[in-house]
Amino acid sequence: MEFFSAVVGKIGEKIIEKVTDHFFTRIVNGVLDTVAHRAPASDIWFKSTTDYENFESRRLVFEEIIEALRDDKIYIIGIHGAAGVGKTKMAEEISKRAKENKLFDEVAMTSVSQNPDVRKIQGELADCLDLKLDSETEIGRASQLCKRLQNGKKIIVIIDDVWNQINLKEIRIPFVDNIKGCKIVLTSRSSSVCHQIGVQKCVPIGFLPEHEAWDLFEKKVKNSIDSPEMESVAKENKETWEDALEQLRNSRLSNIEGMEVHSRIELSYKFLKSADVKSCFLLCCLFQEDTQISIDDLVRYGVGMRFLRNLDTMEKARNRVHMLVDTLKISSLLLEGRDEDFVKMHDVIRDVAISIASKEEYGFLVTTGAEKWLEKDEYERCKVLSLWSKNIYELPDELECPELHTLVLDCNNPSLKVPNGFFNGMKKLNVLHLSNMHISSLPKLVNLRMLCLNNCRFVDMALLIKELPKLEILSLVGSSIKELVPEIRQLTHL
Repeated sequence: MEFFSAVVGKIGEKIIEKVTDHFFTRIVNGVLDTVAHRAPASDIWFKSTTDYENFESRRLVFEEIIEALRDDKIYIIGIHGAAGVGKTKMAEEISKRAKENKLFDEVAMTSVSQNPDVRKIQGELADCLDLKLDSETEIGRASQLCKRLQNGKKIIVIIDDVWNQINLKEIRIPFVDNIKGCKIVLTSRSSSVCHQIGVQKCVPIGFLPEHEAWDLFEKKVKNSIDSPEMESVAKENKETWEDALEQLRNSRLSNIEGMEVHSRIELSYKFLKSADVKSCFLLCCLFQEDTQISIDDLVRYGVGMRFLRNLDTMEKARNRVHMLVDTLKISSLLLEGRDEDFVKMHDVIRDVAISIASKEEYGFLVTTGAEKWLEKDEYERCKVLSLWSKNIYELPDELECPELHTLVLDCNNPSLKVPNGFFNGMKKLNVLHLSNMHISSLPKLVNLRMLCLNNCRFVDMALLIKELPKLEILSLVGSSIKELVPEIRQLTHL
């Protein structure tokens, strides 16, 4: 419920006030329970957009974009608006309708985000176009994409969540007007970004007017309000509801540009009933922005970090994670993934999750796109460290981080070597996830329960696992290992 208020801006406070007053009447009669609606899907996999709400304000924006797509003189269109107003949903609806109405033969969509992963973006576009990218280099892959876009078919390329002009240059998508039939639609929070890129049509999308915002909210929760399942919230006293409303009224602008949403989303987090659900929510912020988060990865982390307790099989752990994820979806804190084995976190929600997790009690440090290794005073007290960067070429000889229990490190550089003493200052380490680097050995990590070495290079696997007595989960996807070594029998907890 709180996230709806975030999406519609200040109007949300009025909505919450109306609903709260209505709930008080219902509470007296002991009728209420959970008031929530499953989060609408929003991803690059073009699921049905039957939940798209065709309000008058959105219809006018939609028609303006369709008209631009029909114009042969326009080949780059920008959609801009504040975070959470529905730019991605509008782009998905445009792609769906454009193909249904035979304006285009094919649709390709990707998300750029603040720290783009060029290969991932190229791969997503190629997958949409049924193109196999054989080249190893980004330039070679870009050339293959360009050739595919020039095959004579009418293709719409949708690029979501563009933050600045340099992103598109890095991706090397051919933004040229001589590709007949190819149109580009991009979304951004900033109109200036659209103009810097050179869009020929820039369409703003704003918050819903008050009457439309209320209609949307009422439609989403109407059936839930009258549901016979609503008893637990009825047991909450009126003062709890009044306090929640007061927190919403007193919320102030957060550090998320253009949105008064931080406090509202954090309130949604605070109202989650179980510590396990909260842990699962915070865990999702460790992954890169706009990525498809694997349920299996959440299971591995959950077991390693011990918020999944008293479960004696991986199947039970996976079932528990599905339950936690479903709870977060119902609370509109997570989105549907490309299928049931994946989930997504909206970038605004992720920003708030990182802000919550960075507080001293949780001790998370999540950073993406760093140009160099962190300063000691940034990480020495942290408990969970997640760093994603393709610009770091050297690691410190030793990372003195005595409270660290979870380390996620992906420098996207297979030649990057991990110094032998790098882990010496991490005596409490429970979870270690390294990707795309070169590892010669690991020290004695007596508390390590989960080890993930995806896409890593190492000479001798035996040197990596010989002193990991408590290891329960080992993942070597895409690594250089050819066969398991006899020493793996020593890992009796696997």
